[in-house]
Amino acid sequence: MIARENFCFSREKIASQLEPTFSPPAKLTKNVLAEVFSEILSRVSYVVNLPEKVMEKAVTLKEMVGAIKDALANFKKINFQEIISQAKSRTEKVVCFVALLELIKKGEVAVTQGGVFDEIMVEKAGQVF
Repeated sequence: MIARENFCFSREKIASQLEPTFSPPAKLTKNVLAEVFSEILSRVSYVVNLPEKVMEKAVTLKEMVGAIKDALANFKKINFQEIISQAKSRTEKVVCFVALLELIKKGEVAVTQGGVFDEIMVEKAGQVF
C-alpha cells in the first residue's frame, strides 16, 4: 500500500448533538460572582461616563484670508507681527500664517523684509516698488 502511494485518511466524527453547558468552579458562590461583576462594572464606568469637552470654534482659512484682505484695505502696509498678534490661539496663528502664504501664492500680497531679523511688512501686490 505504501509503495503504491494509496493512502486513505478518515475524519473524526463531528459531535453535532452536543448541548452547551455551564460548569462553574466548585467553590463559586453567588456572592463571589456578584463581587467579580461589580469589579468589572467599576472598571467600565469611566468609559460610560466620559467627561464632556467643549470644542473651541476654529477659524477657517477663508475667514483669515478675508481678515488679512480687510486689514490691507484700510492700511497701505501692515506689520506681520500685528497680523499674527490678533490670533487668539496657536491654531489661529498657524491658520493666519497659511492664509498669508496663500495670498502670496495667488499674487495678491507681497512681503518685504529689510534684513535677517527685521520686521516683515505685508502690502498689496500692486504697491510693491
